[in-house]
Amino acid sequence: VSTINTGFSSERHTATYEIVEKKIVGGGKSVKKNLLYITYNGKKIGIDVSIDLYKDKNVGERLEVYTCSGFLSLPYIESAE
Repeated sequence: VSTINTGFSSERHTATYEIVEKKIVGGGKSVKKNLLYITYNGKKIGIDVSIDLYKDKNVGERLEVYTCSGFLSLPYIESAE
């Protein structure tokens, strides 16, 4: 479902949020994710980004993101950088 929802075009808007936390999760047998956390609608959410972008950004800096409606109307956020 996630692949279909994010794999086809949907309405998207660009916004900028402050990075509130950085964390690398996973590794070993699980998929490694480089997460930059923002506060969106009152909730802290992690945005999976490339390792280069992760290294380039610090807490307190801004991250440009796309807020997408999703092909199946399941909203999601992804990095616009």
